[in-house]
Parts: sequence; structure tokens; C-alpha cells
Amino acid sequence: MSRAPAVTEEDNRLLLIIRSTVEEMLRALSDRDRAEWLTTHQAANLLQICPTSLEKARSTGVGPLATIPHHKIGRSVRYRRADVLDAVARLRVPGRATRT
Repeated sequence: MSRAPAVTEEDNRLLLIIRSTVEEMLRALSDRDRAEWLTTHQAANLLQICPTSLEKARSTGVGPLATIPHHKIGRSVRYRRADVLDAVARLRVPGRATRT
């Protein structure tokens, strides 16, 4: 029977480089998935509100919807799906216990 070749320091160094590269690629992939851009209408549909309400909150800076980050790309406004979903989670109001 032949023995497996001994693992050298160089082999370990290359394995670390490969591992860190793969982890970086996986992080970039998951960031790309979360960075899906939505129009104002799409974000409003996701929130189940009127697009005008979202536009008004964005332009006046008033109300809880105004805290949703947005991006201006030329004249277009875009929201990241993850930001809209985070806002929904932040705006959640816990239920009350009922009295018996």
C-alpha cells in the first residue's frame, strides 16, 4: 500500500487561501440576493400600502415609512427588498394579552 503524501505548510497555506476566497464569494452571492431593487410601486405593494403614501413619507421625511432607506439613481427611486422587509420587522407591534 502506498502512503498519502504528507501535507506541507504550502498546502495548508493554499487551502486557507481557497477557503477564504470561497467564503468571500458566498458572502457576495448572498449580498447580491438581498440587494434586489424595487421601484416605489413594488415596495408599496410589498408593504400593502398606496405608492403615494410611500412617496409622501419619503419626500416629507415624516412618519415611520420615512425611515426606509432609498436610493436615487438618476431620477429613479429604488428600495432594497431587504430594507423594506427590515422596516416591516421594525414596525411590528406586539399583540396584547386579552383579559378574561
